[in-house]
Amino acid sequence: MRLGSTEMMRPFVVVDRLHADAIFGTDALRAFRAVIDLDDSTLTLKSTCEVFMLGSPRVEEMFVAGIGSTVHLPPGG
Repeated sequence: MRLGSTEMMRPFVVVDRLHADAIFGTDALRAFRAVIDLDDSTLTLKSTCEVFMLGSPRVEEMFVAGIGSTVHLPPGG
């Protein structure tokens, strides 16, 4: 796994169709010596002083569906 110029062997899970490029757990962040500044939305690696901007553009998906007929269901049915 590589974060900036730092590369290390870490276990990870590959996920299809994730709304973000990557999600790091606290174990990985600790191993990379990462510091998250929520006020500035940055992640800094203490060992290399590299700074990364956090966040991504909002991803929205929209699906359009039409209703071809009306169905009435009896109460308690």
